[in-house]
Amino acid sequence: MRAILMGETTNWHDVGGRDLPIKIVQVRGDGGVQASVEEVLLNGKSIGALDPIVVQISTQVVKIVEQLPEALGLSQLSIVAKSNAVELKLDHPVQQHLNLVTLGDPAPEMRKVIDAAHLIASTALDQ
Repeated sequence: MRAILMGETTNWHDVGGRDLPIKIVQVRGDGGVQASVEEVLLNGKSIGALDPIVVQISTQVVKIVEQLPEALGLSQLSIVAKSNAVELKLDHPVQQHLNLVTLGDPAPEMRKVIDAAHLIASTALDQ
């Protein structure tokens, strides 16, 4: 996977697939999925695949992957699960870590939002 994302492996044939060029599909800019993949899989290096297909929003990633047999998309699992695309499972999942921060101690209203976010996140992890 690292070799594909770094642009070193450029054809599916090289990894046991059909003789097609690998096309990475990702959301424009430095989104959370891309940042997480770069941190976890590439040890902080940028994705170096040649000529990626860049889209505006994350739902477009899966739509393109469903249409192009040479495409490999970077997307949230929740979006993939609602599509006909196939999740590529790795030995270690790529997870995005989010933090809530405040300047100084949070006000009581802010604390309620923080506590609710923690509850939702912990419930989602249990599923």
